[in-house]
Parts: sequence; structure tokens; C-alpha cells
Amino acid sequence: MTCPNVAIQETLELLEWPQLCEQISTFASTFEGRNYFKKLLLPDDIATSRNYLAETLEMVEVDELLEGGLSLD
Repeated sequence: MTCPNVAIQETLELLEWPQLCEQISTFASTFEGRNYFKKLLLPDDIATSRNYLAETLEMVEVDELLEGGLSLD
């Protein structure tokens, strides 16, 4: 029987999660931010995932409302 942690790790590899985290980290403007995103973990539950999605969609709306877009500097 496959250990749940091994199955999760294999799934993340298939989804190319490490590559996605690496790509996201390039948008961070600080060393700490880059390291945080390189080690990003998936949320433990669907409610947290939905909350993150809602926050992301809200930021997209704010970005569209501001002239020149949202600055993260």
C-alpha cells in the first residue's frame, strides 16, 4: 500500500507543483518572499483553498479598477 505522503508527493510532481512555485517566486520582490513561494504547500482543506481563490479574484477586480493596475512594490 502506498503511504499517503508518498501519494501526495507523486501527485504534486505530476501537477508540476514545484515548477509552479518556482515560477510564482520570481514575482516576489524580496528574498524572503521568493523563499516563501518556493516552499509553498497546498492548503489542507477545501475551505482554505476556496478562501484563497476568493482573495485572488478580489485582487484581480481591484487591479482592473485602478488606473495602471495594482502596484506590489
